Amino acid sequence: MPTQNRAPISDFDVAGTWSGAVGSRYTLVSDYPDTTGANFLAHGTAAGNIAFGFASFAIPANAFAISVQVRYYDAEPSNGSNNLAGRLRVGGTYYPAASHNPAGATYTARSDNWAVNPQTGVAWTVPQINGIGANALQNFGLVSTDANPIIRISSIELQVTFSFVPLVDYKFWFITRDDAGFIVRAGIRFFQGSVTPEAEYNIVDGTFQTVTRYRRTAQLSGAILSSALGLPIINDSAGNPAILVSSAQFGAIKTDSELCAYLNSLLVSLPSYQAIPQQGGV
Repeated sequence: MPTQNRAPISDFDVAGTWSGAVGSRYTLVSDYPDTTGANFLAHGTAAGNIAFGFASFAIPANAFAISVQVRYYDAEPSNGSNNLAGRLRVGGTYYPAASHNPAGATYTARSDNWAVNPQTGVAWTVPQINGIGANALQNFGLVSTDANPIIRISSIELQVTFSFVPLVDYKFWFITRDDAGFIVRAGIRFFQGSVTPEAEYNIVDGTFQTVTRYRRTAQLSGAILSSALGLPIINDSAGNPAILVSSAQFGAIKTDSELCAYLNSLLVSLPSYQAIPQQGGV
């Protein structure tokens, strides 16, 4: 699944005993994944918490199945019954994960997960992840209720995991017929996985027209077109046949004019029909 990751870029707030300089503690743990403790942040023996700022996420508008992880490496120079957990700040409120006992002097990878927005109790939304709204993701960090013996953190990051449908510009290209034969007239353009058309696009003169402007005559055969072009025929709400194509199906074709010429070149091979060339006006 796709992920986006953010390192800490500022100290937001702090409580308890932490090593490092006030206001720049994030610099000691911003090198995820530091697995050896080249730099580390020490916490204890007074328990507390720390929160960091991060650069805004920019996950795609059609992302779904979103989850958030605080990932870090921790260790303890002396064994003991201390504890540590990742923590999020969402909508002005802190939400800790379940705590664990850091184990030994070797740094261990940790990942605390929030499958839903802890503020709302339901699935994360794209605006919330991207920092918009009252229930937005705001900060991340760590919390401990027992930091004796001292705990060390070598690195930390915030991660968002999600799924999404690739944003493809789909077009319904209408094939109509008049006395001269078939002609590619226009199409309905679908943006970013949308299920509703933005507008009908006239490939002849580049203007936008109404979705219902073009109609087919009884002579148009969807079966013939589908067979000839090797593309599915999909009817619009008025029963007009359309050929569904996308840019991926026509490699080198980049413009509407090129697509029009290509489809006409296929249509001219149809028995008993002659494709007419692109002309100004419709």
